[in-house]
Amino acid sequence: MKLYWILGIIFLLNAALYAQSEPTKLKVRKSNAVESIRDLKKGGAIIVRLKTKHRKIAILERNVRGLEGKPKRQERYEKMLNGTLKYRDAVNSAMIEGFRDSFSFCPVYFMYDSSSSRLHRGAREGLFLGQDLNIDPSIAIQEKNLFIVDFQKESAEFPFDVLKMRRLTEKLEDPFPYFAQVRESFLNEINTPRIAGAAKQWSKRLSRFYTKRLDKIAVLEAKEKEEP
Repeated sequence: MKLYWILGIIFLLNAALYAQSEPTKLKVRKSNAVESIRDLKKGGAIIVRLKTKHRKIAILERNVRGLEGKPKRQERYEKMLNGTLKYRDAVNSAMIEGFRDSFSFCPVYFMYDSSSSRLHRGAREGLFLGQDLNIDPSIAIQEKNLFIVDFQKESAEFPFDVLKMRRLTEKLEDPFPYFAQVRESFLNEINTPRIAGAAKQWSKRLSRFYTKRLDKIAVLEAKEKEEP
């Protein structure tokens, strides 16, 4: 009987701690969202990371070369390779079109995902793409607050395609508008027209989110000035 009393007390204590922690977590998320939108707008930039699919392509190319004399199997891998290249290029073109032409909330840079490790190690030039989509050594990123944007296919996290943003070193959470849904296109299996449209709408959402939090941003900056 005493054991049931002890278990009951433990349960009630855990429930009380949970009830207290949830408002605290929400407060922290809201505070982080204010700081992140301020950092993105003031001294921030997004780096749109374009997929190379270099590992998958290298494997398919190796399979194609290794199947000489076996035309049916070689043809199957050639179709897979061509489909992979087509999909990659279509998505990357849509990302470039949408962010270069329609995203105005902050500066935008483009980079291939194969350069990610160098970016995380501190490189800020020799990574970014020029108009011809080749690395332009003259482009050096000056902004200190860096945010990464990727295109992500539907998954367990999102039951639809999304454009997803994160800080360079940490994830973003609600209420920050850290993702934009890419609505399904019944006319284009690759969904590229909707990717460009999602980038435009995302820029507007970020602007609204920033405008609604100007008062909180002012409070945040006043506190930062008071800190030694």
